[in-house]
Amino acid sequence: MANTGRFYSTLSELENDNAKPEIVVRLIRKWDCLKRRNRNHFRSQELLLLDETGSLIKAFINHRLFPYYHNNMLNEGSIYYISNFCLEEEISRPRLTNHRFCIQFTHLTTAAELLDDVPNIEKSKFHIHEHDSLVLLANQNKILPDVVGRITYVWGSELHNLGSEHKIMATLLLRNGRKVHLSIWDNIARDFRMLLSATQWIKGVITITSVNPKLFTGELYLNTSSSTRFYVTDEVNEIRNLRQHRNGYLKPPFQALDINELDVSMKTIAQILTFLDTEDIQITEIVTRNGWYYISCPDCLNKIKPVDNKLICSYCLAVKVGGQVRLRLEVIAEVETDRTKFMIFDKDARIITNMSAEEVVQQNFNIGNEFPQCLQQLIGKQFIFQTRLTAFDFQAGEETLLVTSIADQRQ
Repeated sequence: MANTGRFYSTLSELENDNAKPEIVVRLIRKWDCLKRRNRNHFRSQELLLLDETGSLIKAFINHRLFPYYHNNMLNEGSIYYISNFCLEEEISRPRLTNHRFCIQFTHLTTAAELLDDVPNIEKSKFHIHEHDSLVLLANQNKILPDVVGRITYVWGSELHNLGSEHKIMATLLLRNGRKVHLSIWDNIARDFRMLLSATQWIKGVITITSVNPKLFTGELYLNTSSSTRFYVTDEVNEIRNLRQHRNGYLKPPFQALDINELDVSMKTIAQILTFLDTEDIQITEIVTRNGWYYISCPDCLNKIKPVDNKLICSYCLAVKVGGQVRLRLEVIAEVETDRTKFMIFDKDARIITNMSAEEVVQQNFNIGNEFPQCLQQLIGKQFIFQTRLTAFDFQAGEETLLVTSIADQRQ
């Protein structure tokens, strides 16, 4: 394929009214998106595509189309001619690119690998952010920036179990010398364990893509997403430049601590920010500004939102006729001398209210209160909450712990 007289569009030239859009791009990353409630089931496969002008766009392949596009068909690093796809407005948050559209593969989409006479397309592209920029992006849930730095400390459980997906925490030293916390989740934690086992990676210098920055108790945390990827070789310009910029990065290997080897007793909120705990709490306030319920998808139970007068489930990728009302409570509680916010979802909220969401709605409608009295009556009551810091706690945008079960109620 010749660059002169090209017949395909660059990514910046794509318009929604293109009759038969055609592009030539390099597939620089791909990843699987799993259903949030059942991580053994695929929702879609997503791709990050780069063209000769340096523009990026995200594409996705619905799980129903997997028989048409087997995982081995599209290879990272290869250049493809892609045609007969659909363009959709990019409404997902946080975003990977600033492109107006995203690409949806259909059963008619063609993706042919090009080997000869291809345009000059870079092998990778990163949007590196430094500490001050990450702070400004924290809790905004707008974009997923990339970072480069040196890992100085790693801790977690089962660090040497290459199949484990237990969360890993790390400290990352950025280019300007500022340190941030790195929270590594789910299958990305499994990938990081594989990286830890690689003997050639001894200095800890790394480029990390698509992190979600959050300010938590005044500290900056970078949380991995499903599209996060780790790069550690000097073939990446950002890593090579960082080594040249600071000789201080050429230090002994980072420290790694497996918490399974410790005898630790967790008792404070600060400690349960990282590990599982059970806390005896007293509810002191009900947060009312975000409401007390949400409308869930009848199939996957995730929240559905109105888009263009339709109810859309972004997880099922389908229009829903209706939804189910489910409880969602935010409470302020005291643990010893600490105060923090807890999020309680439907199953556990039913336990402490002794009512379903439908019953609360009906009672509230009959009485005419703006906020249900039965929920206000929770103030002053004591419970034993079992909590775990999960990916949700950082996505929530505030210091919020997710209640995973109600162990007991104190009388």
